[in-house]
Amino acid sequence: MHALAGFTFRQRGALGMNDAVAGGHPVYGARPDDEICPEAVLVADGAFKQVGHGGEADMRMRAHVEALSCTKSVLTYGYMTDDLKSYLDQIHACRLCEHEMSRAPNPVLQASGTARILIAGQAPGNLADVTGTPFNDPSGVRLREWMGVTEAEFYDVTRVAIVPMGFCFPGNDKKGGDLPPMKRCAETWRADLLAQLPDLKVSILVGGYAQKWHLGKRVGTSLTETVRNWKAFTSERMFTIPHPSWRNTGWLKRNPWFDADVLPELRRAVREALDS
Repeated sequence: MHALAGFTFRQRGALGMNDAVAGGHPVYGARPDDEICPEAVLVADGAFKQVGHGGEADMRMRAHVEALSCTKSVLTYGYMTDDLKSYLDQIHACRLCEHEMSRAPNPVLQASGTARILIAGQAPGNLADVTGTPFNDPSGVRLREWMGVTEAEFYDVTRVAIVPMGFCFPGNDKKGGDLPPMKRCAETWRADLLAQLPDLKVSILVGGYAQKWHLGKRVGTSLTETVRNWKAFTSERMFTIPHPSWRNTGWLKRNPWFDADVLPELRRAVREALDS
């Protein structure tokens, strides 16, 4: 169970589309706005984000967690074709896994036809599900630091697509960690959605599930091996990184080359993509 205190959520349809012009539609995504700031986000004991690949540990979000920032689902404009609008509407209406989930389906993603950066993660965590905003947790803070972007840039749907392997919070296992992303999600939607994002210049593959899907047989025997081999994929404009959970601090200390070698190149590529 979860509850919200002092939270106002503004919604306009599945993605808030209106005022179609010139064969395209405005896109609304999540970005910071002080106008609708939750006083606190309350989550039940035992709800926490688990990342289950390689050196990734889990990150627990305990009860009475206050939002680290005022990142809510508010509206920003991008551009999409009729086909992409229709496809995203279908995703947000999807109920294929409804009877296998502990919560009601709630796809959390952002995308537009002008996006230049793809963030391919695992699945929304508890706070993302509660707020409707991807990476609205300490992992998101660290990921933005790794990328060298501001919160506003991160949630700019015109430039950044956030398309996890599973669009809905998958629920918790017996130990309280997040279950794996629902397989049917990627099988049904992923390839066709990515095909409608023609301007992508950098893809950031966060964690083992995304890396396995995007890299196929080229994925390493462990997440550490895949991330260590990051240079093999940059010619395809892909970066392999671990999940940015703060519980992965031990992994980062054991692998200082990630901070020294990978992050400077990741930040450079992200900045070039955003500024192009």
